[in-house]
Amino acid sequence: MIVEPKQPPKPSAAQQLVLFPPHQAQTLYDKILGIARDLGRETTVVQHAESWYSISSLVASGLGFTIAPEGVRRYRIPGLRYTSLPKRAPRVSISLATRRGVLAPALHTFLDHVRTTSDV
Repeated sequence: MIVEPKQPPKPSAAQQLVLFPPHQAQTLYDKILGIARDLGRETTVVQHAESWYSISSLVASGLGFTIAPEGVRRYRIPGLRYTSLPKRAPRVSISLATRRGVLAPALHTFLDHVRTTSDV
């Protein structure tokens, strides 16, 4: 989804992207830049932050916009507007690996949850 300040940004801020550092997840970083291009936004990354909460807070301050997972809405940071991406927007895959053998009860519960809620 697109996360922007509720107040209309300065014209330059409308093209300024706030994102995590590319070394955190290079493939996702590149995918987000591609989504922005596909939406017709020629962007410049103006600020990196380590977490989606920090990124969203910077966006709320008027620094720019970001493209974030839907779960970012749960932060309920005042001053943000959320716009869902078109249905054709790409999805991101997440892989999970565990050791063979006995699993801790918490991990077993987590894996059961992932299996029942994923669409794979």
